Amino acid sequence: GKALTSDENSPVEIEWSYIGTTVSGEEVKTDPYKIQPASDGSYSIDINHEQDGEYTYTLTAAPDSELSTVISRVVVVDTTDPVVEFSTLTNDEIIESSEFTLKGNIEDANGIEKVEYQLMAGSTQILIDGTQGTGWKEIPKAKSSFNLTLSNLKENITYTIKIRATDVAGNVSEDEQYKCNFTIDLSNPVASIDEPKPEENSS
Repeated sequence: GKALTSDENSPVEIEWSYIGTTVSGEEVKTDPYKIQPASDGSYSIDINHEQDGEYTYTLTAAPDSELSTVISRVVVVDTTDPVVEFSTLTNDEIIESSEFTLKGNIEDANGIEKVEYQLMAGSTQILIDGTQGTGWKEIPKAKSSFNLTLSNLKENITYTIKIRATDVAGNVSEDEQYKCNFTIDLSNPVASIDEPKPEENSS
């Protein structure tokens, strides 16, 4: 930024500090320290937070003057990807229906912007209704949880469902991190009795 006198002809000294709360609940702060801007009033401050959290930055121009100017900004630091959890499907599960609803939850400290899916039938990408599709598809109204009904599923195909979440800070879960394989079995089981033999009708 810049810190100049009111006529914008000379730089003025600034004092900077911050306080905050990390995502783990720890209170953190730095002692105020003074910075002398360049001759044109420009300055820069390198900030490195060890943990995500919410921080309040305070900048005071001409801190030793009765006419000092104080500016504060609240900044949320979020470098953590969302975490996806499947609640109605496990990897390599066998589904005994051509239609079922996939449900799950998304964990993120600051909120979810969107949730998307990819559904593969073998090597072919399809949509939730079984028709062909391409790319990631957004799940409507999905935020902290998602609900996705898959239909027209076929036997003898290995399906792979992938879920990807993007949080409000722009962090995106990895494309291959949250996925499940499943197959469809619509056939009744086969059973037989070897012993005892069925009785023959006598005439």
